[in-house]
Amino acid sequence: MFSKIANKALAIHLNLINACSRDDQQEEDYIRIGFIVTCMYMWIIQTIYCGLIELFAISAFCLSSFILQATILVLYKRNLLNTNWTYNLIILITIIELQLSYINAGAGVNPTIIWLTAIPIISVTLLGIKQGGLWSLLSAMFSIIAMEVIARHDIQPSDWSDWHYFNVGQSNLFTGPLLFFMMFGFYSFNRKKLQSKITAQAIELEQEKSEKGKLLTVLFHDLGRNTSLLSGYLELSGQKTLDQNSRNKIFQLSEEIKSILKNAKDLDSQKAILKAENINIAESFNLLKNKFESKLNEKHLSFIFKSSNNISLIANLSQFNNQILGNLLSNAIKFSEPSTEILFKALKKDNNIMLFIENYGIGYTDESIRMGTAGEKGSGQGLKIVREFSNMNNITFSIYQEGGKTVCHLIAEEAPPL
Repeated sequence: MFSKIANKALAIHLNLINACSRDDQQEEDYIRIGFIVTCMYMWIIQTIYCGLIELFAISAFCLSSFILQATILVLYKRNLLNTNWTYNLIILITIIELQLSYINAGAGVNPTIIWLTAIPIISVTLLGIKQGGLWSLLSAMFSIIAMEVIARHDIQPSDWSDWHYFNVGQSNLFTGPLLFFMMFGFYSFNRKKLQSKITAQAIELEQEKSEKGKLLTVLFHDLGRNTSLLSGYLELSGQKTLDQNSRNKIFQLSEEIKSILKNAKDLDSQKAILKAENINIAESFNLLKNKFESKLNEKHLSFIFKSSNNISLIANLSQFNNQILGNLLSNAIKFSEPSTEILFKALKKDNNIMLFIENYGIGYTDESIRMGTAGEKGSGQGLKIVREFSNMNNITFSIYQEGGKTVCHLIAEEAPPL
């Protein structure tokens, strides 16, 4: 039951703080506004208590302080006062009202409110050590002067009795612990809130670090693959004059490197919406065959297309051709036995397109580093990239063995007819 009451009180307290806060304020200012609201509870409590024990002047001081500070918070909420003016005015009102109460008590007796919203606490909390310290010094000097004047001239500003002094002392036993419980309870709450925020930010930072790592992996892996293909044609250019087809391939590979770099830039800027396009499967096959022709010829591999020419799917063109199909065919070539076939099959099923890339040789269904059939070194990153970009394009990817055959299976959404 006590827990429910405490939670309810805390909920009301936070709602009041939110009502006094602005949307554009910093997190630190939210805590400071909460501190002001907490201190204002004491002004209300003391207004009532001092009235009950017939300290009407002090009761009036407390009530006027509450009204003035509430007015300042309303002006702050409506952007009619900036943050610095708000804090300074709150401190000034607190000093004035406390000093009036102090003088009324005879400048030698601490009335119940004097130390509860102590000047150093509120001024340093709101303005920091330097400015808060100046306000505290000003308040202390005023108190010393008031004490000297009243004592030297034997001024009696009030007719406090022993009964008043007793009740003021009794009040301190209640309101003191209550105020500090509220203050430090609120600080504790915000400290936990801040810790939760820091933890969440740490998780976000770790995720961002992971995404950056993926980005670099994709960038270096795919650039390395295309650079390797490009270097093959450049090597030929040193031995003979390149025909138009070879020059076209060099241009195509250069353009794909640009596309990979642009795609990496888009990922780095965290562009959430991918440009989805209608991709014709036959065109993707011809692009791959042309791009990997030299690697296919090196191992005397046949790259065979089995599908109708009018099958299309929806995906990001660059990512589908480079990061998904490019890596799958590169792996198929690397792990195929020489003089065998690599099949590229496509068919429609319901509203989906089913793609299969099949090759014969060393199985590579896991993502470990291993050597190809001609001693090619694998990085173990190709399949990781395929899985990552398949998920980004809502493509289901799986890979499995059927005897000596490795099957890469892709399921993508069929493109609507043009």
